[in-house]
Amino acid sequence: MDFKQKIDQHKLGKYDLTTELISMGAKVEYELSFHLVTKHMYSYMEPKRKAKAEVAEDYIAIYINSLQQRYAKYVYKKYLSNIERAHDDMKAADYIYYYLSQIGEYYYVDDFDKIPDKVLKQVEHEEFYECFNDILRVLPYVKKEKAEKIAETVEPLKKVLNEIIPKVDTTKTYKEIVKYINHGINKKIYREIAKATGTREFNIDGERYFINQNDMKLLKNQTNFRKIFKFDFLNLSERQKEFTNGLLDHLQRALDSKQTDVFTFNQNGEIIDFNKRHFARLMVLEESNFKKRLKRVQDKYDSWR
Repeated sequence: MDFKQKIDQHKLGKYDLTTELISMGAKVEYELSFHLVTKHMYSYMEPKRKAKAEVAEDYIAIYINSLQQRYAKYVYKKYLSNIERAHDDMKAADYIYYYLSQIGEYYYVDDFDKIPDKVLKQVEHEEFYECFNDILRVLPYVKKEKAEKIAETVEPLKKVLNEIIPKVDTTKTYKEIVKYINHGINKKIYREIAKATGTREFNIDGERYFINQNDMKLLKNQTNFRKIFKFDFLNLSERQKEFTNGLLDHLQRALDSKQTDVFTFNQNGEIIDFNKRHFARLMVLEESNFKKRLKRVQDKYDSWR
């Protein structure tokens, strides 16, 4: 059967196209290529992966795979971001890419445990081995948790695809059908994953990532809030002190009751912001007025620091 026939049969309940597409997504193979990156004083080759597509199903499978990889990206951040070298603020993986590129060898981070000893022996830098061994120690955990994260997407994907495929118009071109299905997945999948797993999606500075509720690190006290959100009582007027105290109390209550939905988290699961509208409402202030008062408090923090 060709793709359109599979869709028609799926609509009749005689073919499971949903399971086929998800299975194909799990088997996507990438061609590894590299591009030059210059970071601080280093220039090195960073891996770039590209999948080959031949039929319509491939394009959807690749999209599903890329979505799953993006969803599991936090696992890399969780483990590898803590293996940073103080030197030039480069992460361990960057050092590996850098030194391997110097001897004409290129491996993706997932495959660092497959690098032959004869290749490793060609690198004569102590910091390379420090970084490399740090990654090797956590790589089994990365792979295990990555697989678990990807598994979390399967049921939400089935639900979304089973909603989309029956609505496909098979009189359209293959390209139009692929675009329709991928657009539908993108529109619905994040909400379904969130409902199924307690995961929240963030899009900060154009980068989309996901944090599981269990990985959200809640602060313990107001001292941490003051540093992150730039609250300091020095140089504040009495009215500003009253506003800041009130906001800190509400923030603390949100922490104590584990209200993760009112905070924004970075890719390491750390709080970096809070929902202004929510806290403005708690303080019985217009959101615009709340933001102005908050900015004046934070401006004084910046000027004092």
